[in-house]
Amino acid sequence: MKFIIDKKLVFDTDENVIYHFEENEKSLHISAIATRLFMEILINPSGVTRDYLLKKVWSEHGLKPSSNNLNNHMSMLRKAVFNVSNNENYITTLPKKGFVFNRRYAVERIESDEINNSPPVVVFRKNKKKYLRALVVLPYVMTLVFACLFILSSDKTHYYLIGKDIFFKYKLCDFKPLKEIPFNKKPQAIAIVEDAIKNNNIDCETDGFDVYFYLKNRNVFTKGSTGEFDSFSFCKRENNGDYSYCRNIKSAWDD
Repeated sequence: MKFIIDKKLVFDTDENVIYHFEENEKSLHISAIATRLFMEILINPSGVTRDYLLKKVWSEHGLKPSSNNLNNHMSMLRKAVFNVSNNENYITTLPKKGFVFNRRYAVERIESDEINNSPPVVVFRKNKKKYLRALVVLPYVMTLVFACLFILSSDKTHYYLIGKDIFFKYKLCDFKPLKEIPFNKKPQAIAIVEDAIKNNNIDCETDGFDVYFYLKNRNVFTKGSTGEFDSFSFCKRENNGDYSYCRNIKSAWDD
């Protein structure tokens, strides 16, 4: 299960990780206990009591509950959330009662079966000592919210499904957009992604890659300002369907 928080954070309960979807360096793994704490707070918008948390997070998992344990893990959870988000106001204490998630911030709950076809968040599941964990830095919220919608523009121009369809097959590489791509812009988008593949020495002749991309190229899509960038994630497929690694690229451009 995943939660999208304040349109900025992704909380992955399966991977025990909190990350900022726009800043790939902001990612933290938290303990299983902290994961259960955070999840209970998020799925109970009216708040949770301390006794409820001690039961759900500790007792029901064969652990000895105590107020000190709750205080310590809540403190660590808050520090982790702050380190990723730079916001200390997400979790509010209810004096002598418990905790509640601040209703000023939107929370979207995404079940696992809704995102089976979306790009993975943490892509390294093996060889942990060999590789750093990589995050897909592309706007993940766009994928989660719109992956199953067919987008229509104001002039009725059709768009490709985001993160769902294979936009284009280039040899053994499958292109998958993470931003709406109008049909009439397909050739330009393909050319940009192919250039990125060649410039970064991605071997589509012998290896299969899923190429996730988010384009803000001024000549193809919306006009941006200096310092904006196109983003690419080249994820190498294994025979079992997992990714052995993902290589994430930001391609900046100037006026």
